[in-house]
Amino acid sequence: MTSLFDATVQHNGWQLPNFADAGWVDSSTPLVTGLVPQSFWVSPLNRQDLDVQLAIQPSQPTSSSQWFFIRHIADAAQGLITNHPGVVLPNDRLWIYTRVPQSNQVIAMRAVVSELATTPPPTSPP
Repeated sequence: MTSLFDATVQHNGWQLPNFADAGWVDSSTPLVTGLVPQSFWVSPLNRQDLDVQLAIQPSQPTSSSQWFFIRHIADAAQGLITNHPGVVLPNDRLWIYTRVPQSNQVIAMRAVVSELATTPPPTSPP
């Protein structure tokens, strides 16, 4: 397996004081380019429930990012990426939105994107 993106996100609580605006947006640069992203694996590292959204922002001006995963999770999740326009380029970014239910909770999560039909859980530490 080739990890195209491998991102770990950590935050304490909410970004802003109200729930609607509490989420964090992070981005990650690609580890490998020239391959088509096919699937992803994502998991909270601390078993904390959280809202997660994932998208790959293409660097080409003719393409726009589309969220390929939008869900509230408490455990690992895997899935297919069906809306990416082609191979990952050096200036593409993995966009990660996270939000916890309560303002004093900790966000700790990891997301991996690969060229495989199913991305397995990573075997290396974050």
